[in-house]
Amino acid sequence: MFSDLGFNEITTLAFIVLVVVVYTLICLFTSQDFQLRVSKLLTFFFAVLMCIVFIGVVVQISNGIKSSGVSTQQPNSTVSATPQSLEDHLPVGVSVLYLGGLCGIFIAAALLHPNEFTCLFHGIWYLLCLPSGYLLLTIYSLCNITDRSWGKYTLQAPVARNIDKLNAIDTLNKLLFSDNKTNALSAGKLFIR
Repeated sequence: MFSDLGFNEITTLAFIVLVVVVYTLICLFTSQDFQLRVSKLLTFFFAVLMCIVFIGVVVQISNGIKSSGVSTQQPNSTVSATPQSLEDHLPVGVSVLYLGGLCGIFIAAALLHPNEFTCLFHGIWYLLCLPSGYLLLTIYSLCNITDRSWGKYTLQAPVARNIDKLNAIDTLNKLLFSDNKTNALSAGKLFIR
């Protein structure tokens, strides 16, 4: 798939790592307004990239389905000693099986929960925003972990407790295990009537 676009896997990986490093530096050293603008731009970029990946997977699936009916061995050929891979024994390619299984799980869940069936249509947003959700959001949240202007953070004073934990344990020990005969909760009076 990457060879159709003129990129190999190493070039793509290096580009993605460069984007991650630059985005991390932006999140560490710039204002939140600029961080959010860059995040929106990168989300759009990754959504377009996911569209390209999706089209590549569809082409790969269609090629796998076309070639699944064609036999690669000649009828008079001898059996070679090299073992065949598992993919050679499957009716379709691994990508087809994986995507079919993934879609099948979501469709089965939608059929079992008919009230939430329309949520299935938002699966395209999930696929398009996978890189943003798992990469950009994680970097943004870790770089801005000390920011208390969003979320449920409130600056209320902690409620003071009347009894300190150590004082409560000491008081309980005195009540239960003291030798004082006037104490109503002494250990001897707990078990004897």
